[in-house]
Amino acid sequence: MWILAGEKNVYAGQDLGGGNGFGGRLHHTTVFTVDGGSLKPFGQKNYLLQPSKEQLKELRENR
Repeated sequence: MWILAGEKNVYAGQDLGGGNGFGGRLHHTTVFTVDGGSLKPFGQKNYLLQPSKEQLKELRENR
């Protein structure tokens, strides 16, 4: 069994002024089993953290 996990985020970059600009965060986890020497996906879980209205507004203003 293999478990792979990751995270993806959206932030305003430093060269864009930084601040509190935030566009969300996605956590993802996938479980794989080994069958005949190959990885087979067994299940996946995703969790999305939405930005507040203020964070999203600041992100868009700092493009």
